[in-house]
Amino acid sequence: MDRKQLKLTKSTFEYLSDEASDSVRSVTRGMLLYEMAMMFSDSLTDEIEEKEERVNERLESHTDTSFRCGVDSVKVRNEDGSFPSQSIIDPNDDLTDSLINIYLPVSVQEHLEDEWGQRYWAEKVDDLVIDYIDSAFESRYDRYQCKEDLIAYIEDDEYPDHEVARSIVEGSANRYTTSDLHSVLEEDKWWLAGDLSYNDIIDRAEEEFDSNTPLETKIDVAAEILDRHAEQREMEMPRKLAVSLITKVFNVSESYVENEYLPQIELPDYSGEDEEDGESIDYMERCLNAKEQLVKFLEDNNRESDKDKIERMNAANVCMVEKDDIEELDGLEEQEARNEKIQEIIDKGSKSNTFVLQQQSSIHMELIENLSSELE
Repeated sequence: MDRKQLKLTKSTFEYLSDEASDSVRSVTRGMLLYEMAMMFSDSLTDEIEEKEERVNERLESHTDTSFRCGVDSVKVRNEDGSFPSQSIIDPNDDLTDSLINIYLPVSVQEHLEDEWGQRYWAEKVDDLVIDYIDSAFESRYDRYQCKEDLIAYIEDDEYPDHEVARSIVEGSANRYTTSDLHSVLEEDKWWLAGDLSYNDIIDRAEEEFDSNTPLETKIDVAAEILDRHAEQREMEMPRKLAVSLITKVFNVSESYVENEYLPQIELPDYSGEDEEDGESIDYMERCLNAKEQLVKFLEDNNRESDKDKIERMNAANVCMVEKDDIEELDGLEEQEARNEKIQEIIDKGSKSNTFVLQQQSSIHMELIENLSSELE
């Protein structure tokens, strides 16, 4: 450490003195200024900097450099939207009347003198203090912990403890400037977007995922597909149906799904019970019964290709659209009303309370294609 004599603006000097004398911090003005310089310098290095650089590399491997730099730059806002430094530091203040002694490591002093020159220390220290006051982090270690929490969220879906990391994950930008970071993070986990149906997720996964996609990512997406499938159809998720869906989407064997996927996934437990004729009837049981009836019907009528097709389908996809919905659509003439009803029919998917043999298989698929074309 060596002494550096400076003249600082009054508000900056008062802030450094107040913060350094804080009983919780118990640091010198030089130590505080040192940490500020290390937080906002791209060229100074110490052991903490090297540790943070390692976590930076891990975070960038999941996102990119711009996201990591964005995390470094998160600021805190007052309730009125202003930044805290605006009410604390006035860069236009007069300089203090006398020289102030601040002790900094010799190597840091030399580096800053090369970077700032001898004449501009007051202005540069003002800038450092403003950046520090407005920063969402109290130190590099605090920032490091935030990044560790973000990595745990990305890799293991662990909800973060760090307040800034939570703001990024939740997209709550009331206190911190994190809204852009939230959109980038959720883009990385695109399958969590609230406006996607389970079919949307399936289509994109089939298009983008290949053998190089990490198994952890596929398992995460598979879990989201099962959740949305159960939610949109208000039905339970039987193990057999879960295996069938995952096998189709990721083009893997049923045994692989059983051994690698399902041990990591908690199947949706929606009860799926409806009242019919005063009795509680499980929706999936109705679908399974309907499928068996249809297979028998096609077999009796020597329609082997259709029978094979239905046998490959999961039971829920056999019972697709309610007869009453089609009749209601036929009665609508205004296009806007038709569009709303068409979207409702398509969104319902396999949630059907009635089963009419003549309306299933290829006839139904043709109907859905025609309805989708009308929407387009």
